[in-house]
Amino acid sequence: MKFAIDVIYLDSKKKVTKVRAAMKPWRLSLSLSARSVLELPAGTAQRTRTQPGDQLSFEKLAAVAVAFIALTFTGCVKQQTTAFHAPVTSFDRQIRNAVDAGDGDFQLAQLREKVIASPTDITSRLQLGAAYEAKGYPELALDHYRLAIAQSPDAPEPQLRLARALVSARHAGQGIAAYAEFIAHHPEVTPLHIAWLGILQDEAGDWKAGEASHRAAAQRARVLSQDRDYLHNNLGYCLQAQGRAEEARAEFRQALTLNPQSEIARDNLAATLAHGPESDRAEAVVHFQSVSEPAAAHSNMAALLIEQGNYAEAHREVDQALSYNRAYPAALRNLKILSELEGKPAIIAFSPATPSRLDRLKLAVQRFFQGPVNTVPTIKTNAPIETASQKTESPQ
Repeated sequence: MKFAIDVIYLDSKKKVTKVRAAMKPWRLSLSLSARSVLELPAGTAQRTRTQPGDQLSFEKLAAVAVAFIALTFTGCVKQQTTAFHAPVTSFDRQIRNAVDAGDGDFQLAQLREKVIASPTDITSRLQLGAAYEAKGYPELALDHYRLAIAQSPDAPEPQLRLARALVSARHAGQGIAAYAEFIAHHPEVTPLHIAWLGILQDEAGDWKAGEASHRAAAQRARVLSQDRDYLHNNLGYCLQAQGRAEEARAEFRQALTLNPQSEIARDNLAATLAHGPESDRAEAVVHFQSVSEPAAAHSNMAALLIEQGNYAEAHREVDQALSYNRAYPAALRNLKILSELEGKPAIIAFSPATPSRLDRLKLAVQRFFQGPVNTVPTIKTNAPIETASQKTESPQ
């Protein structure tokens, strides 16, 4: 053991018989009357005012036990009783206790102190859980989210955090089912929290359930007079994924009506229009141009046409893109893909800009000594195709 710990001795009835606080590394401690012992981060006994004679109660936690969390939350120790696939060594417990205490990490230590100072503050607990999740300790994050839920079972934010964490931990079914059940029993939640259920269902590939959730979020927003563009954009994305292009376009247009500056909704609308007739493709270019430079707009349209196998129209869009910017990388990449698909060399003919008198003099001298100058370059590139993709929008 390389750091100090608190050692709490318990008798057969889980009553504290002895407390050895901040026992230094490589020291021994003994209690003849004890039947079990708890090893905790140094300072835990003092902060929780644990002393001989205290009666401790033990409960089962759904994930990895964190005794220090339990002490600061309820004033008693909650012991892990879940079976492990492999035995946990003393060294593993020491590492886990150190991580839980925030040892060696200033941010975790600060958040830890905030939770200790205000154990009923859900916001601080959720921040600590998010910090653990970001630093690669999902079990500890899940514990904090569950503790926040136990503290405020009707609050939607802890439920959402837990669901997203479970999805990230590859327990999507469990997380989505629990969150869906919470939403069903709390119809008063905000449209944002209903929308998140739709996003999680979309990510899991359950498009029908996602559509129902997106529609419920939009309906709830209308009732509250809080209609937002992201609600319609996400519903449109879900509908497009099901092959219902016309309905998707209507939702994207509604999103742009609510927020004409929404680049995500405009890109998605353009992408759906690109799969329609020529008149729709012209409108798609207009939408692309409104959120990017003309060269990018025509290059994106070319990429979508390549995906459809419409190579002739794709060539026209590539030529349009290069007419705005002869060295635009995305257009050159799309040209290279077209040349490979058609088995033809990638050649672009363009009219050079009007030269100045000095340029004409230089060109005349060059022709006199070198002969005619070829003004049709051959473009070569090995970069992959650039394509415009639909995007869903996470509520903030």
